[in-house]
Amino acid sequence: LWAERFTNLKKLGILPKDLIASPSNPAIPKWEKLSPELQKQLARDMEVYAAMIEYMDMSIGKVIQYLKDKNLYDNTLIVFISDNGPNGALAS
Repeated sequence: LWAERFTNLKKLGILPKDLIASPSNPAIPKWEKLSPELQKQLARDMEVYAAMIEYMDMSIGKVIQYLKDKNLYDNTLIVFISDNGPNGALAS
């Protein structure tokens, strides 16, 4: 998936066409090398994270719509700061 996204970003002109991908981090094990139990746990973590992002997106949309409805949008600065940090699932 990462390689596909990297290629698409180059096709879209977001990344230079001659950009070479950095090598993967050898400290991070390959998905296929993980036990089925750990794969299941990490997949669940990704599902929860995706749900959080979807909820956040919906909520930000509500704030923006409110500002537009109240004619405040053009005079509002929205700053979004996030630090989701690592979940430490593979930390030793």
